Amino acid sequence: MPSCWRRTTDRELGCFEALARPVVDGPPPGLDLLAFRDPYVFTFEGRRWALVGAGHRGPGLRPDVLVYRIGEESLNEPWQWVGSLPDAEEPAAARHAMPAAAWECPALIPAGGGRWLLVLSLWIDDVTYTAAYLTGTLRTRGDGLRFVPDGGALLDHGRDFYAPTALVGHDRTLLWGWSWESRTEEESVAAGWAGCLTYPREVGLHLDGSLRHAFARELTALRGRELLLGADLPPAYEIQADVRLREPDAEVTVHLGDTVTVCVNPARGTLTLDRTAAPASATHPYSRTDSVTATAPSAAGGRLRILVDGPLLEVIWDERAALTEKIHPAPHGTWSVAVSRSGADVEITAWEHP
Repeated sequence: MPSCWRRTTDRELGCFEALARPVVDGPPPGLDLLAFRDPYVFTFEGRRWALVGAGHRGPGLRPDVLVYRIGEESLNEPWQWVGSLPDAEEPAAARHAMPAAAWECPALIPAGGGRWLLVLSLWIDDVTYTAAYLTGTLRTRGDGLRFVPDGGALLDHGRDFYAPTALVGHDRTLLWGWSWESRTEEESVAAGWAGCLTYPREVGLHLDGSLRHAFARELTALRGRELLLGADLPPAYEIQADVRLREPDAEVTVHLGDTVTVCVNPARGTLTLDRTAAPASATHPYSRTDSVTATAPSAAGGRLRILVDGPLLEVIWDERAALTEKIHPAPHGTWSVAVSRSGADVEITAWEHP
């Protein structure tokens, strides 16, 4: 674990120098851990705390999130381990954030009204495969803290979103994920690059307690010239469709060239990305199916947003369901929209991004 850093007198330039000793010099004594990484600092009831992702050796799967108290007087003080935030014995955590041998990149996010989001990345047998979230409450327990989860789900239903990092502001929280490659390592080496960050998202909770995720509002500044239906797809672009059902079970499908479709069925609450004509060539950690589906509550309509930057596709339906996929080669050709049985009204706009 890296040392903490303290600011020098040159504040305007943001200069830092390493402390003489680390604030945490290793795992807590007495714990036999197979993972101990990814510190995350946050504030609760006026004081600072830190989380570290972890997993225990031994029989079974025993992921953990360790909690540390940060000194109130000085950043130089060693952090004090005070137990677990939750562990896999919590029923909601066992349902929504498993299987995992370790929970990586923990991030604890205030969601208003005394509610919190705990974001976890699931790791097992050297496979990093998805990110999940838990909803719940946070309370002090002795010298430490305890997160009591009561719900949760996958954070993103696509296969290329992992290790999200949170930036908590005064009025919102931004989240970025790491998007790896759906192609083989040999293909990435030949291309000369691999992996990128996703677009930033604003995350929180809807009034019904479900996860809200929306593309950061600043991304609208990327909108350039309008792309008419049937136009050729540029390297980067955005498509927005406002859907209102006139018949039950109607579906709206956006065709991105001849290789990718995004289909939403508001009444069934399904959002499906089909990449059959551009299958993933990567087989690690597993061979992928050619389509993936996210679910949301049944609705009479909503807003579909698709952001594309080369091979990176991010889709959010009505701020309730998200899909992130890397597609090689990137969708090319013209784009179009189809409505099954003409059973929905669709207002659609697209813009080129720089």
